[in-house]
Amino acid sequence: MDFQFSVTLEVMPALLYGARLTLYFSLASACLGIVLAVLLNLLLLSRNAALRGFYAAYVSFIRGTPTVILIFLCYYVLPVLRIDLSPAVAGTIALAINLSAFAAEILRGAIAAIPKGQIEAARSLGLATIPSFGLIVLPQAVIRSIPPLMNEFTFVVKSTPLLSLITVVELMRTGQQIFSTNFRPLEVLLGVALIFFVINFTFSKLALLVEGAVQKRLSR
Repeated sequence: MDFQFSVTLEVMPALLYGARLTLYFSLASACLGIVLAVLLNLLLLSRNAALRGFYAAYVSFIRGTPTVILIFLCYYVLPVLRIDLSPAVAGTIALAINLSAFAAEILRGAIAAIPKGQIEAARSLGLATIPSFGLIVLPQAVIRSIPPLMNEFTFVVKSTPLLSLITVVELMRTGQQIFSTNFRPLEVLLGVALIFFVINFTFSKLALLVEGAVQKRLSR
């Protein structure tokens, strides 16, 4: 069967619609994952050894578990616990959980780089631990973490094809549906690959620009 690039161009509008869904799931997962990462770092403020131990266990388990296993756990196990979720919601939560462990470690490193004198100064002014964290530490940590967090986002984007395993229609699933009817998998998959490349290349370059801006701000 001869390769026909015209077929790739023909299916591109449908693939771009799938790409829109891929970006939607990626952004939703990233936002939820970062919120979870912040909450996880709050556990480290506690003097309770059990909470700090939970952080270490959670991060180790999630980072050591393949993303596809987390997706299957959210999709198949939660209904057993009478938590019924749609495939899209279950997949989004799974990607967010996976990201949260990596983002939590990124934030933890950024928080550790902030001078402890700032926290001591805040406490001397009467601010409690959590307000000091939310008003002084967290904003600085987030700014320092933007470049690596944006790099993690590209991994989220590249993980979205796994959602097709639980019938979520995103870019990869859209491509599968197309070549199952036109029997031109090579041309369709080329289109899928090109779109993924453009998305990740764009965010990678944006991450470099943001990193430069952050470094300039921190060097002032």
